[in-house]
Amino acid sequence: CNHDNGGCVHECEEDKDDEWCSCREGFKISTDDWRKCVGKMGDDFHQDCHECINENPGYRCKCNNGFREDNSTNKGNCIGYDSDCHNCNNTKGSHTCSCNRGYKLSSNGKSCIDIDECLGDEGVAIDKDCHTCKNTQGSYTCECDEGYEPHSNEKRCIDVDECERELYDVGCHTCVNLIGGHTCLCNDTFTLDNNSNNETCVG
Repeated sequence: CNHDNGGCVHECEEDKDDEWCSCREGFKISTDDWRKCVGKMGDDFHQDCHECINENPGYRCKCNNGFREDNSTNKGNCIGYDSDCHNCNNTKGSHTCSCNRGYKLSSNGKSCIDIDECLGDEGVAIDKDCHTCKNTQGSYTCECDEGYEPHSNEKRCIDVDECERELYDVGCHTCVNLIGGHTCLCNDTFTLDNNSNNETCVG
């Protein structure tokens, strides 16, 4: 034991006939090498620790992704993180939380809350072609004025071509699409009927 600690990782013990290695609390002698110590899964080592990392002195617990180390105990207990945290990132003895797009970290740093794009939260600007912004969890949608409809991404409004879709009055001779609406042209000797919102030609 007087030379290089007897080759022992932790403690070297001896009597007049022999010498041997022993381990500090929380460890036991490795079955592969009697000089080395490994984490002890038992009373001294918490069963909820996912991976034991040997340190000098003692050990630390490494938790799988989605878990964090419970600092209220020195036994290395892995516990689930706040369910409102989208991405839990393990750090030594702690964890950090990051959020998906459309969310931001709350003031407690442990959970994710929705960004209200309609109010310009976090500097997010909605599309200029969105007529009425409606906030949703993690995003937003647009409500559109008459003559428009939501784009497939639901983030802006686009013109409805009433002529192409034949959404005009059957009494209209020639439909002309306009941004946000349409108008009607009549053949010679016909005029627009004022009582039909100028959508019907009368002779």
